[in-house]
Amino acid sequence: MKFFPAVVSAWTACLFLMGPPSASAQSSPLPAGFELRGKVLDATTLEPIRKALVSTVGDRGREAVTGDDGRFLLLLAQPGSIELYVSTVGYGLLKREIIVPNDLAFELEILIGQEAVKHSDSVTVTAGVFEGLEANTPSEHSLNNSELKNLANVLVDDPLRSIQALPGVASSDDFYAQFAVRGSGFRNIGFYIDGVLTNEPFHTVRDVNDSGSLTILNGDLVDTVSLLSTASPAPYGDRTGATLNIRIREGSRERMFNRINLSATGISYTGEGPIGRSRKLSWLGSARKSYADWLIKRLWPDPSIAVALGFVDAQGKLSYAPSSRNQFTLTMLAGDSRGDRERERSQLDVNSFLTADQRTMIANGGWRRLQSNLVMQTNIYAANGTAENRNTAGELLFQATTREYAVRNDTSIQWTTHHRIETGIFVRRLGEQDRRLRSSPPQGFAFTDRFDALAWQPGFYAEDTWNMGSRVSLTFGGRLDSFTATHEMVALPRAGLSLRAASNTTIMLGYGQFSQFPDFVELKGEFATPGLLAERSTHYALAIEQRLTDKVRVRVEAYDKEERSLVYSEAAGARLVNGKTVLPQQGAVLRNTLAGYSRGVEIYLQRRSANRLAGWISYAIGYARYRDHASGLAFDGDFDQRHTASTYLSYRLTKALSVSSKFRYGSNFPVPRFVKFSGSRLFLSDQRSQVRLPGYSRLDARVHYAFHLERWKLTLYSEVTNVLNRRNVRFANLDSLGSGGRVLYSREYLLPFLPSAGITIEF
Repeated sequence: MKFFPAVVSAWTACLFLMGPPSASAQSSPLPAGFELRGKVLDATTLEPIRKALVSTVGDRGREAVTGDDGRFLLLLAQPGSIELYVSTVGYGLLKREIIVPNDLAFELEILIGQEAVKHSDSVTVTAGVFEGLEANTPSEHSLNNSELKNLANVLVDDPLRSIQALPGVASSDDFYAQFAVRGSGFRNIGFYIDGVLTNEPFHTVRDVNDSGSLTILNGDLVDTVSLLSTASPAPYGDRTGATLNIRIREGSRERMFNRINLSATGISYTGEGPIGRSRKLSWLGSARKSYADWLIKRLWPDPSIAVALGFVDAQGKLSYAPSSRNQFTLTMLAGDSRGDRERERSQLDVNSFLTADQRTMIANGGWRRLQSNLVMQTNIYAANGTAENRNTAGELLFQATTREYAVRNDTSIQWTTHHRIETGIFVRRLGEQDRRLRSSPPQGFAFTDRFDALAWQPGFYAEDTWNMGSRVSLTFGGRLDSFTATHEMVALPRAGLSLRAASNTTIMLGYGQFSQFPDFVELKGEFATPGLLAERSTHYALAIEQRLTDKVRVRVEAYDKEERSLVYSEAAGARLVNGKTVLPQQGAVLRNTLAGYSRGVEIYLQRRSANRLAGWISYAIGYARYRDHASGLAFDGDFDQRHTASTYLSYRLTKALSVSSKFRYGSNFPVPRFVKFSGSRLFLSDQRSQVRLPGYSRLDARVHYAFHLERWKLTLYSEVTNVLNRRNVRFANLDSLGSGGRVLYSREYLLPFLPSAGITIEF
């Protein structure tokens, strides 16, 4: 691990050698001329940005730093064309060529975050700092661009790892991007990219449960992130838990912009700009290459702890607006990853993978039509993924191909002043081909899974938002979903209510029924059960929010998620029956007999501001408990985490320096097996989920330091992961059995105290 302190020392040396960032708060002492006045604002909230550097480019360049009100004064030699640069730590570099008229009343408004420059008399529609993306949704958490970048890890820049720090989100494995929300694992969370449900686009190793994962999405491309923890509105379906909605931004229509990121584990490039003189067409593209596998092989002392996972991926978005009413977009995501365990080859048996390859491609074409009272969005979506695992002899252990094609139309109509009606229709074509082999003497290799499956999944939703004056808003509607593989149709009502009890107090209620159709592997895999029905859940949510100021709020949320018809069978896992070891039973053993609940309360204090201190402090207590009506077994849910706490704090000290930290604590999940401890050894049991992982906690600290140069910006990142050197653990190899019912599991330690560094160049 000596490599990482050396990197940090190198960056520290750079800070001293390069000296302080250029620019001062005063204009250059040149002869008096034309005064250009303006202000710098946050693009989303219009909050004034203090300590932002505004400068012109050229031999007679001027510069100034904004005050507390976001205003600046530049002294120009004369009016005319100038190249304007705006830069501050935590925001993207903005560069524009503008024409300054010979008008003393002329004033600029510069919006940073989404890169826009306008005159002060222009009209801009903005959202409040806490305004959600979904109407009357009681449990919505969002991340702006600054929060998203601060919460991402320097080692692994992944948007989903930023979400792990949100209030109520539970994650206890440093190697995985996935997380749990209010008792539901990621399998039950709807992951939407640009409004389309996406089946887990990850770099990972499939068919194992103790490797790692990373999202096939560069955080530089993300515009907004919204997590709907409970009672999502009608447009979202086919999941029984929360909803995660990520939207990819568009490229700049003004000029070319480039960003290069170099970290301890990889390098990435992001570019954007207009195409053609009309600037109606813009592009946004990114590519990443990881060398984490190379570092793991050389720096990680224990080869059994982490799979060496290397990857390369690319993302892009084209946006064409031929008129103010029509816009066409095309988004592409592609990724290729390989995990290998060459260092532990001698320890692997015939059923353990040596290499694991995965490829993913996603394409999403969209057409957005705007009219005076109507917004219509149509998407055509296609995805293809392949995975293959092989053992030390090159023999196939697992092979899968998944395909998906979808068409979706969403229409929003402002029917009257008080009613906004939203409708949508969608059709998904799902396909999966699966091959899974295992060796068991004396028969040798045999298929445990072998199927080819195709099915249609059409659906429809409708929803009305009724604004009854300035204090009360009601949303009600529902959706219909069907699945041809099981010939089942479900009707799912939804409702939400927002009541402003006082000027700074809001009460929100949410209700909804949700469903999730069985996976192909459940219908046709090792425990194939063709007659399975959709899993069902009913959500109830209550939220009370008190605004202390326009930037500070306290929020309390209570939730109850009642689940039924969950797919389960005790025969699908090894266990004790009457004191004897019973191995998993193949065949149609699955049933819709599991039911239970997830209930809890979350409270958090949040300050959101572009200046000074920002962040939140949160605590959640929750219980998830289930009962199998067929066997009579009762046990804690797989993602039952009783206590969850998170803190995120950031402070922009100067135009060049910002600091941030995040802390996460979780009492941790049960081990989802029929096991129990006897002393320090683990044995099979006749009861499920009796053993819990030790509590998880991690404190990370981060520093950003920016150098504002004439035509570009350089930002250095320095981060320490697990500052307190907490020894967090996970259990692996839980399916390995020895004599006497002993489970030959291994205890693996997660990330230790780990300094790292990175650099971003914007030009």
